[in-house]
Amino acid sequence: MFKHEIGQRVVTTTGEECAILGRAEYVNDPNMYLLSWPSDDGSEAEIWFKEDELTAVASMPEPSA
Repeated sequence: MFKHEIGQRVVTTTGEECAILGRAEYVNDPNMYLLSWPSDDGSEAEIWFKEDELTAVASMPEPSA
């Protein structure tokens, strides 16, 4: 069972907000998600992340005032 949906916006452990492009399910490994990642030159790269490295944007805590 997947924690995140394709197309959903998530934040990585490095603080980047990205869109999920795809996902993979394995028997003996954690679920993986393919993200559209902003590269240094302004283009987009595609990188795989483990499920526990991502937090849904909607579930991020609100900043305190």
